[in-house]
Amino acid sequence: MPDFSGSISVDAPASAILEYVSDPANMPKYLPTVQEAWKVGDDGVGMRVKLGDKIHEDEGYLRVPSESRMEWGSEDKDYHGSLDVASEGDQSEVTLSLRINPPPQQDGEMKENSDSDWTSRIQASLEEALRSIKTEIEGA
Repeated sequence: MPDFSGSISVDAPASAILEYVSDPANMPKYLPTVQEAWKVGDDGVGMRVKLGDKIHEDEGYLRVPSESRMEWGSEDKDYHGSLDVASEGDQSEVTLSLRINPPPQQDGEMKENSDSDWTSRIQASLEEALRSIKTEIEGA
Protein backbone atom coordinates (compact mmCIF):
# COMPACT_ATOMS: atom_id res chain seq x y z
CA MET A 1 0.00 0.00 0.00
CA PRO A 2 1.69 3.21 -1.10
CA ASP A 3 2.21 6.02 1.40
CA PHE A 4 2.69 9.62 0.32
CA SER A 5 3.68 12.67 2.34
CA GLY A 6 5.00 16.18 2.08
CA SER A 7 5.39 19.34 4.15
CA ILE A 8 5.41 23.09 3.64
CA SER A 9 5.80 26.18 5.83
CA VAL A 10 2.78 28.49 5.99
CA ASP A 11 2.69 31.96 7.54
CA ALA A 12 -0.47 31.39 9.60
CA PRO A 13 -1.48 29.84 12.92
CA ALA A 14 -2.80 26.27 13.07
CA SER A 15 -6.35 27.44 13.78
CA ALA A 16 -6.54 29.44 10.53
CA ILE A 17 -5.09 26.59 8.50
CA LEU A 18 -7.44 23.95 9.91
CA GLU A 19 -10.45 26.23 9.56
CA TYR A 20 -9.61 26.71 5.88
CA VAL A 21 -8.74 23.13 4.90
CA SER A 22 -11.64 21.51 6.79
CA ASP A 23 -14.29 23.57 4.97
CA PRO A 24 -15.52 21.45 2.02
CA ALA A 25 -16.24 24.62 0.02
CA ASN A 26 -12.48 25.33 -0.03
CA MET A 27 -11.37 21.86 -1.13
CA PRO A 28 -11.59 22.51 -4.89
CA LYS A 29 -9.28 25.49 -4.36
CA TYR A 30 -6.43 23.39 -3.00
CA LEU A 31 -7.04 19.79 -4.13
CA PRO A 32 -6.09 19.47 -7.81
CA THR A 33 -8.55 16.72 -8.77
CA VAL A 34 -11.57 17.92 -6.74
CA GLN A 35 -14.21 19.70 -8.79
CA GLU A 36 -16.79 20.00 -6.01
CA ALA A 37 -17.05 19.05 -2.32
CA TRP A 38 -19.91 19.24 0.14
CA LYS A 39 -20.65 18.39 3.77
CA VAL A 40 -22.46 15.10 4.48
CA GLY A 41 -23.91 14.67 7.96
CA ASP A 42 -21.87 15.53 11.03
CA ASP A 43 -18.46 14.24 10.01
CA GLY A 44 -18.71 13.42 6.34
CA VAL A 45 -17.79 14.91 3.01
CA GLY A 46 -18.89 14.19 -0.53
CA MET A 47 -16.65 14.91 -3.50
CA ARG A 48 -16.73 14.98 -7.26
CA VAL A 49 -13.24 14.33 -8.60
CA LYS A 50 -11.76 14.13 -12.06
CA LEU A 51 -9.21 11.40 -12.66
CA GLY A 52 -7.98 11.49 -16.21
CA ASP A 53 -11.08 11.84 -18.37
CA LYS A 54 -13.43 10.23 -15.85
CA ILE A 55 -15.55 11.87 -13.14
CA HIS A 56 -16.02 9.99 -9.86
CA GLU A 57 -18.28 10.81 -6.92
CA ASP A 58 -17.70 9.42 -3.48
CA GLU A 59 -18.34 10.08 0.20
CA GLY A 60 -16.12 9.61 3.19
CA TYR A 61 -15.37 10.91 6.65
CA LEU A 62 -13.71 14.22 7.50
CA ARG A 63 -12.73 14.80 11.12
CA VAL A 64 -10.79 17.41 13.07
CA PRO A 65 -9.89 15.48 16.24
CA SER A 66 -7.58 18.15 17.62
CA GLU A 67 -6.50 21.76 17.13
CA SER A 68 -3.60 20.59 14.98
CA ARG A 69 -4.94 17.66 12.93
CA MET A 70 -7.50 16.83 10.25
CA GLU A 71 -8.22 13.26 9.11
CA TRP A 72 -10.19 11.95 6.17
CA GLY A 73 -10.83 8.74 4.35
CA SER A 74 -13.28 6.08 3.37
CA GLU A 75 -14.87 3.56 5.71
CA ASP A 76 -15.22 0.99 2.93
CA LYS A 77 -12.10 1.61 0.82
CA ASP A 78 -8.42 1.40 1.63
CA TYR A 79 -7.89 5.17 1.53
CA HIS A 80 -7.15 7.66 4.29
CA GLY A 81 -5.05 10.69 5.03
CA SER A 82 -4.20 13.34 7.54
CA LEU A 83 -3.05 16.94 7.70
CA ASP A 84 -0.98 17.90 10.73
CA VAL A 85 0.00 21.43 11.70
CA ALA A 86 2.90 22.24 14.00
CA SER A 87 2.76 25.92 14.91
CA GLU A 88 5.02 28.35 16.59
CA GLY A 89 3.18 31.64 16.77
CA ASP A 90 1.99 32.63 13.29
CA GLN A 91 4.41 30.26 11.53
CA SER A 92 3.30 26.68 10.87
CA GLU A 93 4.65 23.55 9.29
CA VAL A 94 1.87 21.70 7.44
CA THR A 95 2.39 17.98 6.79
CA LEU A 96 0.04 16.14 4.47
CA SER A 97 0.04 12.32 4.55
CA LEU A 98 -1.93 9.93 2.37
CA ARG A 99 -2.30 6.17 2.24
CA ILE A 100 -4.07 4.68 -0.75
CA ASN A 101 -4.46 1.17 -2.09
CA PRO A 102 -6.83 1.33 -5.06
CA PRO A 103 -8.82 -1.75 -6.04
CA PRO A 104 -7.41 -3.51 -9.14
CA GLN A 105 -9.93 -1.94 -11.56
CA GLN A 106 -9.23 1.60 -10.33
CA ASP A 107 -5.49 0.90 -10.29
CA GLY A 108 -5.75 -0.07 -13.97
CA GLU A 109 -7.72 3.10 -14.78
CA MET A 110 -5.17 5.23 -12.97
CA LYS A 111 -2.34 3.67 -14.97
CA GLU A 112 -4.24 4.15 -18.25
CA ASN A 113 -4.93 7.83 -17.53
CA SER A 114 -1.35 8.68 -16.63
CA ASP A 115 1.71 9.02 -18.80
CA SER A 116 3.83 8.13 -15.76
CA ASP A 117 3.58 5.84 -12.78
CA TRP A 118 0.35 6.76 -10.94
CA THR A 119 2.20 6.91 -7.64
CA SER A 120 4.39 9.71 -9.03
CA ARG A 121 1.26 11.54 -10.13
CA ILE A 122 -0.30 11.25 -6.66
CA GLN A 123 2.88 12.55 -5.00
CA ALA A 124 2.94 15.48 -7.44
CA SER A 125 -0.75 16.23 -6.67
CA LEU A 126 -0.03 16.11 -2.94
CA GLU A 127 2.80 18.62 -3.37
CA GLU A 128 0.57 20.81 -5.54
CA ALA A 129 -2.10 20.71 -2.80
CA LEU A 130 0.44 21.88 -0.22
CA ARG A 131 1.54 24.79 -2.45
CA SER A 132 -2.12 25.72 -3.02
CA ILE A 133 -2.86 25.67 0.73
CA LYS A 134 0.08 28.01 1.29
CA THR A 135 -0.96 30.35 -1.53
CA GLU A 136 -4.65 30.42 -0.56
CA ILE A 137 -4.01 31.01 3.15
CA GLU A 138 -1.17 33.50 2.85
CA GLY A 139 -2.97 35.39 0.09
CA ALA A 140 -6.19 35.70 2.09
